[in-house]
Amino acid sequence: MKSTVDSFRSLCANIHDAHVKHVTRKHMKLDEDPWENYLYYDSKHLLPLICHNQALPIEKQIIIARFIEHAMEEEIISQFKLSGQPLVEEFLTFVSNFENNLDDEDADEDAPFAQNDLLTRIREACSSTSDVPASAIETIEGELSRVLRMFYLHMRMQRQLKPNKEDYFI
Repeated sequence: MKSTVDSFRSLCANIHDAHVKHVTRKHMKLDEDPWENYLYYDSKHLLPLICHNQALPIEKQIIIARFIEHAMEEEIISQFKLSGQPLVEEFLTFVSNFENNLDDEDADEDAPFAQNDLLTRIREACSSTSDVPASAIETIEGELSRVLRMFYLHMRMQRQLKPNKEDYFI
């Protein structure tokens, strides 16, 4: 979970740098190739996911941060027809309804929360006073990766994706 926080901090710092670069070029009246500073243009889709006044529990903050990180890595953030809080709500609803498809042999008997839903397991891992077994973390990470891929497919099936990523030509 710590790597999620570090990755998210890094992403926010990179967005800030991209914004400074964009503003500087604009003040100097220089043309900017959108693909050289794609993070500035992607941030128009990303920032409404982050900037809101809704208090969220830690597990939802983590899963949204992972969604943002995944969408940026896969370069799909501009493909969603929904944006901002409607996209966050759709994602959180999908995660809440996502079936726990662990096989019995995959479940770690040492982790009492192994059979709980994903959000509960993330919350319990974050609030645990003892070390969470590495196998439990791997299980959470694996299911989280699967949820992220499945959400993209879900949105495609619901026709909630644009046919292509946005081109940022000015």
